[in-house]
Amino acid sequence: MGCLRASLFLAKIEVKMSYICQECHETKYGCCNFTGEPNSIEIGISIPEAIIIQKATKLSISDFLERDTINPLLVDSIARSIHPNFKQIFYKNIRYKLKTVDNKCIFLTDQGCQLPRNIRPHYCNLYPFWLMPDEDRLQVLINPDCLAQTRALNIVELLKLFGINRNDIINEFYALQDKLKEHLAFIDSGKDIIQ
Repeated sequence: MGCLRASLFLAKIEVKMSYICQECHETKYGCCNFTGEPNSIEIGISIPEAIIIQKATKLSISDFLERDTINPLLVDSIARSIHPNFKQIFYKNIRYKLKTVDNKCIFLTDQGCQLPRNIRPHYCNLYPFWLMPDEDRLQVLINPDCLAQTRALNIVELLKLFGINRNDIINEFYALQDKLKEHLAFIDSGKDIIQ
Protein backbone atom coordinates (compact mmCIF):
# COMPACT_ATOMS: atom_id res chain seq x y z
CA MET A 1 0.00 0.00 0.00
CA GLY A 2 2.86 2.40 0.83
CA CYS A 3 4.37 2.26 -2.67
CA LEU A 4 0.97 2.75 -4.29
CA ARG A 5 0.23 5.78 -2.09
CA ALA A 6 3.71 7.19 -2.74
CA SER A 7 3.17 6.71 -6.48
CA LEU A 8 -0.11 8.59 -6.32
CA PHE A 9 1.64 11.48 -4.61
CA LEU A 10 4.54 11.40 -7.02
CA ALA A 11 2.24 11.63 -10.02
CA LYS A 12 0.93 14.97 -8.76
CA ILE A 13 4.17 16.94 -8.69
CA GLU A 14 6.80 17.78 -11.25
CA VAL A 15 10.11 18.41 -9.52
CA LYS A 16 13.36 17.87 -11.33
CA MET A 17 16.80 17.37 -9.89
CA SER A 18 19.79 19.19 -11.35
CA TYR A 19 20.73 18.03 -14.84
CA ILE A 20 24.00 16.52 -13.61
CA CYS A 21 22.16 14.44 -10.99
CA GLN A 22 19.58 13.37 -13.57
CA GLU A 23 22.33 12.23 -15.91
CA CYS A 24 24.18 10.45 -13.09
CA HIS A 25 21.07 8.54 -12.01
CA GLU A 26 20.51 7.42 -15.57
CA THR A 27 23.78 5.48 -15.18
CA LYS A 28 22.20 3.69 -12.17
CA TYR A 29 25.11 4.78 -9.93
CA GLY A 30 23.53 7.96 -8.56
CA CYS A 31 23.60 8.72 -4.85
CA CYS A 32 19.89 7.79 -4.49
CA ASN A 33 20.71 4.19 -5.50
CA PHE A 34 21.92 1.89 -2.73
CA THR A 35 23.69 -1.44 -2.49
CA GLY A 36 21.17 -3.08 -0.20
CA GLU A 37 23.90 -4.09 2.25
CA PRO A 38 22.89 -3.79 5.95
CA ASN A 39 25.64 -1.25 6.73
CA SER A 40 25.67 0.60 3.44
CA ILE A 41 25.80 4.32 3.82
CA GLU A 42 22.13 4.98 3.33
CA ILE A 43 22.13 8.16 5.28
CA GLY A 44 19.76 8.57 8.15
CA ILE A 45 17.27 11.40 8.35
CA SER A 46 16.05 13.12 11.46
CA ILE A 47 12.57 12.78 12.90
CA PRO A 48 11.77 16.47 12.18
CA GLU A 49 12.71 15.94 8.53
CA ALA A 50 10.41 12.90 8.33
CA ILE A 51 7.56 14.95 9.80
CA ILE A 52 8.13 17.70 7.20
CA ILE A 53 7.92 15.11 4.40
CA GLN A 54 4.81 13.56 5.96
CA LYS A 55 3.01 16.89 6.22
CA ALA A 56 3.96 17.97 2.69
CA THR A 57 3.10 14.67 0.99
CA LYS A 58 0.15 13.63 3.21
CA LEU A 59 1.69 10.15 3.25
CA SER A 60 1.80 8.06 6.39
CA ILE A 61 5.28 8.00 7.95
CA SER A 62 5.36 4.21 7.49
CA ASP A 63 4.79 4.67 3.73
CA PHE A 64 8.23 6.19 3.23
CA LEU A 65 10.33 5.76 6.40
CA GLU A 66 11.95 2.75 8.01
CA ARG A 67 14.04 2.22 11.09
CA ASP A 68 17.03 -0.03 11.57
CA THR A 69 20.25 -0.10 13.53
CA ILE A 70 23.67 0.70 12.20
CA ASN A 71 26.97 -0.80 13.29
CA PRO A 72 28.47 1.37 16.06
CA LEU A 73 31.96 0.92 14.58
CA LEU A 74 30.72 2.37 11.30
CA VAL A 75 29.10 5.29 13.14
CA ASP A 76 32.34 5.99 15.01
CA SER A 77 34.35 5.79 11.79
CA ILE A 78 32.07 8.22 9.93
CA ALA A 79 31.98 10.60 12.90
CA ARG A 80 35.78 10.61 13.13
CA SER A 81 36.55 10.80 9.42
CA ILE A 82 33.79 13.17 8.25
CA HIS A 83 32.01 15.01 11.06
CA PRO A 84 30.89 14.40 14.67
CA ASN A 85 27.28 15.21 13.64
CA PHE A 86 26.97 11.67 12.35
CA LYS A 87 26.87 10.52 15.98
CA GLN A 88 23.65 12.53 16.29
CA ILE A 89 22.20 11.43 12.94
CA PHE A 90 22.77 7.81 14.01
CA TYR A 91 22.08 8.49 17.69
CA LYS A 92 22.15 5.30 19.80
CA ASN A 93 22.98 3.48 16.54
CA ILE A 94 19.40 4.00 15.33
CA ARG A 95 18.93 4.94 11.73
CA TYR A 96 15.69 6.31 10.31
CA LYS A 97 15.97 6.30 6.54
CA LEU A 98 13.83 6.68 3.47
CA LYS A 99 12.51 3.37 2.16
CA THR A 100 13.92 1.92 -1.01
CA VAL A 101 12.31 0.09 -3.91
CA ASP A 102 14.72 -2.03 -5.97
CA ASN A 103 17.57 -0.41 -3.99
CA LYS A 104 16.49 3.11 -5.05
CA CYS A 105 15.05 5.81 -2.81
CA ILE A 106 11.26 5.61 -2.83
CA PHE A 107 11.07 9.19 -4.08
CA LEU A 108 13.42 8.65 -7.04
CA THR A 109 11.77 8.19 -10.43
CA ASP A 110 13.02 8.35 -14.01
CA GLN A 111 12.35 12.10 -13.85
CA GLY A 112 14.51 12.54 -10.74
CA CYS A 113 13.67 13.25 -7.11
CA GLN A 114 9.99 13.93 -6.65
CA LEU A 115 10.42 15.84 -3.39
CA PRO A 116 10.69 19.60 -3.76
CA ARG A 117 14.09 20.83 -2.57
CA ASN A 118 12.58 22.59 0.45
CA ILE A 119 11.22 19.32 1.91
CA ARG A 120 14.05 16.96 0.94
CA PRO A 121 16.20 15.68 3.79
CA HIS A 122 19.11 18.00 4.49
CA TYR A 123 21.66 15.36 3.60
CA CYS A 124 20.11 15.06 0.13
CA ASN A 125 20.51 18.81 -0.37
CA LEU A 126 24.04 18.80 1.06
CA TYR A 127 25.50 15.83 -0.80
CA PRO A 128 28.31 15.61 -1.86
CA PHE A 129 29.27 18.52 0.38
CA TRP A 130 29.67 18.72 4.14
CA LEU A 131 31.31 21.16 6.51
CA MET A 132 34.62 20.55 8.21
CA PRO A 133 34.33 20.04 11.98
CA ASP A 134 34.39 23.29 13.96
CA GLU A 135 34.57 25.56 10.93
CA ASP A 136 32.58 26.71 7.92
CA ARG A 137 34.99 25.26 5.38
CA LEU A 138 33.47 22.94 2.78
CA GLN A 139 34.61 19.41 2.21
CA VAL A 140 33.56 17.02 -0.54
CA LEU A 141 32.48 13.48 0.30
CA ILE A 142 34.47 11.69 -2.37
CA ASN A 143 32.50 9.25 -4.48
CA PRO A 144 34.09 7.90 -7.68
CA ASP A 145 30.59 7.15 -9.03
CA CYS A 146 29.45 10.79 -8.70
CA LEU A 147 29.35 12.13 -12.25
CA ALA A 148 29.63 15.74 -11.05
CA GLN A 149 32.82 14.94 -9.17
CA THR A 150 34.38 13.34 -12.24
CA ARG A 151 33.57 16.41 -14.36
CA ALA A 152 34.50 19.21 -11.97
CA LEU A 153 38.13 20.28 -11.62
CA ASN A 154 37.59 21.98 -8.27
CA ILE A 155 35.00 22.74 -5.61
CA VAL A 156 33.89 25.96 -7.32
CA GLU A 157 33.04 24.05 -10.51
CA LEU A 158 31.32 21.37 -8.45
CA LEU A 159 29.09 23.96 -6.76
CA LYS A 160 28.20 25.39 -10.19
CA LEU A 161 27.23 21.97 -11.52
CA PHE A 162 24.72 21.67 -8.68
CA GLY A 163 23.50 25.25 -9.12
CA ILE A 164 24.30 26.21 -5.52
CA ASN A 165 26.84 28.27 -3.64
CA ARG A 166 28.88 28.00 -0.46
CA ASN A 167 26.29 29.85 1.64
CA ASP A 168 23.56 27.43 0.51
CA ILE A 169 25.62 24.57 1.94
CA ILE A 170 26.37 26.39 5.19
CA ASN A 171 22.71 27.32 5.72
CA GLU A 172 21.57 23.76 4.95
CA PHE A 173 24.13 22.33 7.35
CA TYR A 174 23.06 24.58 10.23
CA ALA A 175 19.39 23.86 9.55
CA LEU A 176 20.23 20.17 9.92
CA GLN A 177 22.06 20.83 13.19
CA ASP A 178 18.97 22.58 14.57
CA LYS A 179 16.76 19.61 13.69
CA LEU A 180 19.18 17.16 15.29
CA LYS A 181 18.47 18.61 18.76
CA GLU A 182 14.80 17.66 18.41
CA HIS A 183 15.82 14.32 16.88
CA LEU A 184 17.90 13.38 19.94
CA ALA A 185 15.10 14.34 22.31
CA PHE A 186 12.64 12.20 20.36
CA ILE A 187 14.90 9.13 20.48
CA ASP A 188 15.59 9.68 24.18
CA SER A 189 11.82 9.68 24.77
CA GLY A 190 11.71 6.02 23.71
CA LYS A 191 8.92 6.65 21.20
CA ASP A 192 8.97 5.27 17.69
CA ILE A 193 7.55 7.47 14.94
CA ILE A 194 6.82 4.47 12.72
CA GLN A 195 3.48 2.96 13.74
